Amino acid sequence: MVRVDIVAEKGSEEVLGVDFYRLSGGVWIEDEGAGVRIKCYPPDPDRLLTFLGASALPILHISFIDEEEQDYVALVRRHFTPVTVGGLTILPPWHKPRKKGRTIFIEPGMAFGTGRHESTKLMMKMMGERPLRGKLVLDIGSGSGILSVYAALLHASLVVAVDHDPLAAEATKKSCAYSSRAPASRPSRGSSTWSLRTSISPPSRGTPPG
Repeated sequence: MVRVDIVAEKGSEEVLGVDFYRLSGGVWIEDEGAGVRIKCYPPDPDRLLTFLGASALPILHISFIDEEEQDYVALVRRHFTPVTVGGLTILPPWHKPRKKGRTIFIEPGMAFGTGRHESTKLMMKMMGERPLRGKLVLDIGSGSGILSVYAALLHASLVVAVDHDPLAAEATKKSCAYSSRAPASRPSRGSSTWSLRTSISPPSRGTPPG
């Protein structure tokens, strides 16, 4: 398989957009010096290159690597390290929780939101500075569900997470189940939103088994 590595200016990972993700297959993002390395596995590399050439993404370098098939679940588990934002620790579900401070469990995958992006860190910092106890919270474009779970940890009375991507819907459901303060409940038929306190169902799909 062909891996395409894109080295771009720092912050480029925040504005990739849905078309990039659609063409890139899978994406892995790493910091690299003052920039960022975006690794992807496009089914059609030429289409991705054409898209990048027409985009305004500040690309510094592109390289192609022939790579053998790998167990990416095992790879992610081996390389994913805890992320700390303020007094909050973000862990994958196979890690034990820390004894001090709040913990959110997020399973690294295709959905946006592992706590490494600056936009996620900034939003979590802002949420931590605002009184959310008893508030209603709407998380539009929930991705992994990290902000929804954090809102529940901050004692919001109701959190509704919405995302059009089925991968994000599944990721949010898992994040809720991993977090004791925001348990995932039985899916309800026909809902296009996700509520951490009432119902969970991915949009535009049938009711998952439960």
